[in-house]
Amino acid sequence: MAQNKVLKLEKDVAILEEKVQKKLLKVVDKMTELGLREYTKYLSSPGRVFLMNLLAGIARGFGFFLGATVVVALVTVILTRLLGSIPWLTDFVYWVQNALDPANLKALQNFEFLKDAQGNVIEIVPKISN
Repeated sequence: MAQNKVLKLEKDVAILEEKVQKKLLKVVDKMTELGLREYTKYLSSPGRVFLMNLLAGIARGFGFFLGATVVVALVTVILTRLLGSIPWLTDFVYWVQNALDPANLKALQNFEFLKDAQGNVIEIVPKISN
């Protein structure tokens, strides 16, 4: 009786081992299909990994730059159309545009007064020198 149980257990173990082996072969086949060999070859070359990561980082940075530019441009256009009729806001935008004008930037660097398109002086506070 005990021998029958042992034989049955051995038979069950053999069946389970066969099932596990078949599953393992399926997993190995899937890994081969997915290119595990090429991936391990890729990882074994630090220079190639560095180059690929560098190129990927450059592409991400360029994409971020382009995306941010488009978003800022769209927001500017929308705000200009929605808020363009508010007088104090349009005056502020005009003042910022004048402040960023290259001629006015040179004057700002020389601690002179800024002038708008009509020649009116926009006073700026000079730096205090020690």
